[in-house]
Amino acid sequence: MAGSAIVCWSFLSGNNPAPPSQPLPDLAAPATSTQQTADDRQLSGSLRDKLPEDTLADLKVLARSQPEKAIELAESLGHTAAEKAAWIQALVKQWADRNPGNAWDWVARPSNSLANSSLLTVVMDSMATSNPEMLIGKITDALVVDDKSGSLLAAQNVTTLGLQAVVKSGNIDLAKAAVEAWANDPSKPKLGEAAYDIVAMAMDQKEPATIGTWLRSFPASPERDGAIDSLAYTWGKTDPVAALHWAQALGPEEGQPNAVSRVFGEWIQDDPAKATNWLEDYVAHAPSNIASDEMIGSVVLFSPVTKNNPDEAAKLADSVADPDKRFTYQQQIFQAWGRSDAAAAMAYVQSSATISPEQKIVLTKEIQEASSPNPSEQ
Repeated sequence: MAGSAIVCWSFLSGNNPAPPSQPLPDLAAPATSTQQTADDRQLSGSLRDKLPEDTLADLKVLARSQPEKAIELAESLGHTAAEKAAWIQALVKQWADRNPGNAWDWVARPSNSLANSSLLTVVMDSMATSNPEMLIGKITDALVVDDKSGSLLAAQNVTTLGLQAVVKSGNIDLAKAAVEAWANDPSKPKLGEAAYDIVAMAMDQKEPATIGTWLRSFPASPERDGAIDSLAYTWGKTDPVAALHWAQALGPEEGQPNAVSRVFGEWIQDDPAKATNWLEDYVAHAPSNIASDEMIGSVVLFSPVTKNNPDEAAKLADSVADPDKRFTYQQQIFQAWGRSDAAAAMAYVQSSATISPEQKIVLTKEIQEASSPNPSEQ
């Protein structure tokens, strides 16, 4: 076979000799509609008789000059959905490696029924490697159009997949600069949280404070605040004390209560003893605020201290600033305490200066019910 221009026809009948090799039609030459249809049928038939790996090899040869035709044939010749998808992806990657701009135009064509996120990612990966500035330009175009339809080329989708490709190609500084330009340009729509997260996670994870400073440099937005919250959470996995110290310095407009509560909420589940000890010291020296209220709530809900050391939990609950939350936490503490030591729980309630007379009546009743042989449903 000479290149892909010669194909061998095989007969299924027993003794019939195979006909001589037939040349493939010259699909690059001008042809009438009738001739083109006949040529396409001949090409499709000749490829169908081959082994899958040989078919794909010939399709790749064809794709060098006619990538769209090769992709159409891959869709029609693949025996299974998985085989079709694999062949098309291989052809699109070859096309994008040779000419990423044209491959982008194909995958971005509104009428393209074959386009999907996997193929868009293939094109973006190639473009990010060969011409990352071109990809940044495509993302910028998508942000200008600001399509919120949820389609393949919606701004959020293109931004997320595009930045992932740029970062994966090693062009982290370019991705960082692009996010800075977009976020600080009032004419651009708000970036999704993923845009900040993708770049933040690509930065040096040994310097979380530097990443935090970068995130805080952007104009306030729910998306930016969400990225700050994510950083605090990730940081807290390795160094909760440092993460909490950093999160406490955030302003309310930067999502400080959420960041602090999220870090502590994870810590109290991973290491309740250390987290509770830290909180007791923090509450003793810091003024009551929303963040400390939420952290105390985490102790009551998730820490063994409520069961094993209810008096310590009660002391923490006394420091909750919000009176409604404080009473809710106290109810949970004293119901649990009443089941293990009703007398001690009752004594604490009666001597407390932070529990009102009306609340003492309610808590006393709940302790009695919790300590009864058949306590009512709580």
